[in-house]
Amino acid sequence: MNNNRVTLVAVALFLSSCAEEEAAAPRGPRTTPITTVTVTTQSVQVIENATGYIQTKAAPNIAAEVAGQVIRIEADIGARVEAGQLLAAIDPTDYQNQLRSRQGEVGRIQTLIDNQRRRVKRFRSLLDDNFVSNDALEDEEASLKALQRQITTAEALRDIAARDLEKCEIHAPVTGQIQNRSITVGSYVKKGDPAFQISDSRQLRVHLPFPETVVQQLHPGQVVRLDTPASAGSTVEGAITALRPMVEPTSRAGEVIIDIENPGDWYPGTSVNGTVVLTTRTSVVVPKIALALRPAGRVVYVITEGVAHQRIVKVGEYLTGKVEILDGLNGGETIAVDGAAYLSDGAAVKPAPLTEAVPAN
Repeated sequence: MNNNRVTLVAVALFLSSCAEEEAAAPRGPRTTPITTVTVTTQSVQVIENATGYIQTKAAPNIAAEVAGQVIRIEADIGARVEAGQLLAAIDPTDYQNQLRSRQGEVGRIQTLIDNQRRRVKRFRSLLDDNFVSNDALEDEEASLKALQRQITTAEALRDIAARDLEKCEIHAPVTGQIQNRSITVGSYVKKGDPAFQISDSRQLRVHLPFPETVVQQLHPGQVVRLDTPASAGSTVEGAITALRPMVEPTSRAGEVIIDIENPGDWYPGTSVNGTVVLTTRTSVVVPKIALALRPAGRVVYVITEGVAHQRIVKVGEYLTGKVEILDGLNGGETIAVDGAAYLSDGAAVKPAPLTEAVPAN
């Protein structure tokens, strides 16, 4: 019994001694495992995006230029037509008769002129022989001049009649696609009535709205990168053709116009996205995951001798997987990347280098 008591006492003393040693041993600060990277600088493009729409550069409305009954339709909606191609015809009968009448009038007056010229010639001969007076000759010459003025008017009326006859045929003024047809066979049209609308989709005009502060930084000739959801994967570079000087009062946006050639599968009326580079600068760039949001604002953690130091930063452009730092961070510093979201100012860390090179273009 006594031996058992001695053994128990010895064990208790041993355990007590171990506990005292553990309590006496100093504990190190708790460290947070992170990855780090050394910050460098790179070229950053400051860009602005806008979404607008596409129009045709030429979409003429074709109207009837003479009045009459439509007797023929040669092209319909959706048809592809060439410049000069016949689209429709108006009954030419009245205009043919009008032209013949005007031609006859010109011929009649021309005959009178020929006769009057012979008469003037004869009077000059008689004047030389003193058979007629000078006043009589002047009267004949005045009659000739009057007839010459009449034929000038008659020829103008004849040319108008010929032109009206030509306008009985409606031709396409440009190459394109018929978007609308407003006439049918048998319908009567007046001069100026709409007949067709043609869209020339070979030449396109892009309209992009940019904020007024951005428009002030743009100029004609500046390159804009364009793409449209209607043609995925198709990208076009165009130069700014013009800037609309007036800012839209409700949106405070100014309009930028870019004229481009159709790459083949872009259509008027569809939306278009535009990207323009405003400026290029050299800046500090860090991985997005290195950025943490704290009550003080956006921060990164600079690592010095195993300790994280909070640094408030000013953010610029957002890039693919990275973000531009405008202020608060210098190139060459080591910052926390993975694990930065769990740090606080003055936290002890256990850093490991990030395998990815940062920044990467």
